[in-house]
Amino acid sequence: MIFDSTLLAALVAELRPLHGERLRDIWQSAGSGAGEKKPLSKGLAAKGAAAKADTEDSEDSEAAATGRAVYLAFRSGTLLIDTHSQRARLHLVAHAPEPPPFSTAFGGVLRRALRGARLTAIEQPDFDRALHLRFEARDDVGNLQRYTLVAELMDRRSNLILLDEENVIVDALKRLPPFLNRVRTILPHRPYQPPPSEKQNPLDVSDWDALGREAGDSNRTPQSFVSWLRARFVGISPLVADALQHGAREALAQSAMFHAEHGVRANAQDLPSANSLSQAHETGLHETEPSDGYNAEIWATSCAEFFGHARRAATGDFRPVLCDEQPYPFALAGRACPAEGQSLSALIEQAAAREEAARALHEERAALLTHLAAREKRNAAQREDVAKALRHAADAETFSRFGQLLLTHIAAVEEAARQGATFVELTDDLNWTGTDEGADAADAADDMAGAEVSVASVARIAIEPKWSAADNATRYFNRARRARKLGADAPGRQAGLDEEAAQLRAWRVAAQAAVSSEELRAMARECGLRSESKQEGGAGKASSHKTLSRTKQREAAARPENKLRRREVEGWQLWMGRSALENQTLLSKVAAPSDIWMHVRGEASAHVLIKNQKGKNPPPRVLEEAGRWLATAGRSHKAVDERVEIIYTPAKWVRAVKGAPGRVTLQRFETLLLRLA
Repeated sequence: MIFDSTLLAALVAELRPLHGERLRDIWQSAGSGAGEKKPLSKGLAAKGAAAKADTEDSEDSEAAATGRAVYLAFRSGTLLIDTHSQRARLHLVAHAPEPPPFSTAFGGVLRRALRGARLTAIEQPDFDRALHLRFEARDDVGNLQRYTLVAELMDRRSNLILLDEENVIVDALKRLPPFLNRVRTILPHRPYQPPPSEKQNPLDVSDWDALGREAGDSNRTPQSFVSWLRARFVGISPLVADALQHGAREALAQSAMFHAEHGVRANAQDLPSANSLSQAHETGLHETEPSDGYNAEIWATSCAEFFGHARRAATGDFRPVLCDEQPYPFALAGRACPAEGQSLSALIEQAAAREEAARALHEERAALLTHLAAREKRNAAQREDVAKALRHAADAETFSRFGQLLLTHIAAVEEAARQGATFVELTDDLNWTGTDEGADAADAADDMAGAEVSVASVARIAIEPKWSAADNATRYFNRARRARKLGADAPGRQAGLDEEAAQLRAWRVAAQAAVSSEELRAMARECGLRSESKQEGGAGKASSHKTLSRTKQREAAARPENKLRRREVEGWQLWMGRSALENQTLLSKVAAPSDIWMHVRGEASAHVLIKNQKGKNPPPRVLEEAGRWLATAGRSHKAVDERVEIIYTPAKWVRAVKGAPGRVTLQRFETLLLRLA
């Protein structure tokens, strides 16, 4: 889905009913906590190009860790601002998710500043892909505070920035220190600089005839005109460029047809007009003849019509449509179907859901095909082993004859061995003639240097000079026995492997043709693909512990982290440290960055850790139970109706104090008020 300036301008008009409403709540979606990379955390010292590349490539993982989407709940609806590096979007949502039980760092800043504020304006400066939401709020003493929430929806550069009334940055979703961006620094307490752009706002252009004269280069082509147009004006997305080219070609074709029928030059008043770019565009030719694909006035007229539609869309005069599944405020060149009775936000939300389903289907298909490819590779290797076993089975008789010859000519073999020979030539007194295949089989053996057999009655046999003739003969007899055994099992194995290969090919074809996730999941279950999830504690951990030796079990039991108290609440693992040493162990040995760390505020207390589950956040009941467990630890002498304030935060914001076991410092935290019962 392409989210360009025209689409954003129409959304600004659609969001006008929110003007004057108070922001009931604002929160940032919680991420998975996996693969977190912060530009301003541990990588701050790693300056230079390498650090810049690493930070830019990790935008998606950072968004997954901290939550890239922000929800603004008003009385009339909930606004979603998603700053995904490839799928940035902004629109009203039909059903907003529940706020997470704890706030992220940036989400907490937004909530403290904007919760309860009144939305006074929504602006799109210079027709760019940026939206300014202006708020007014009263602080604790009644002073009026003004804030601006800037949503920059610019693909990889997408960001969400909170400004004060002096246009100074309060905080940003993606901070950019100077060593990452020398031109535009995004850090708290720095003045805000809009994205640099030297392009012109096309909605401010009124003299399109002058534009036609400026674009009327005789050497220009449709492609070069579009390139010039995109470099000159803001808001010319690839979708718009394709529409302009399509509409101009239709107008040129119409002009050529009119010229061929009447044999005169085409004038604007003589050519039929259309209501949209998808129907040949309204053409305004002035004494021009058709050319080989480029006509300055036709191109300028197409641009004027498109931006006329865009100007009307910015005022709210539009009817949303779908152009090849792409939501847009008006029809573009090509196919377009009206979306009667649906808002532009609803169409964008549906398109985003379709794209998400398509991405999930693609990922599931890729995982299944990868699994099948690995199994096919393993099957091919096993079939090669069976084919090798069959070849060796044909040489079993050769190896047996070699052993008999070595025992028959013991004296000659031992004499050759004393002289250090590695081969011995023996006359076949057993009236047997060897073959070249026997020599190849001996060459392929894993424990012998090889052997050669002449077609005559003389055999050249490889021997080990340090061994006796009997030992060399025993080696060949053993090889013959192994070859016969493999040969006996090989036909059955080959039939089974051929059947498995055919089944794998059928599964691969079916996986490539599947059109739903249900088909892929059913096929994954059928072919034995299972998702392996790591279990923390419980039966999975206990069963793996049983496989350890007694020494390893004693060592594991002696580890400090295994002496901590543990509980389970609704499937969530809770850990507690009751002393300074245990608290230090809890933070250094057990805690992951996304785990929730808890402590009683203003008192010396135990520490509790809630282990994070992938893709989930602990529900409020788990937080309350963990806080109650923490508050009641060592509090039997306190009143049962005492109110206790618990502080909690992700473990990544907790830092241990060097030289003071058990003491920590916090960068950010939330509070939870409990009444002990």
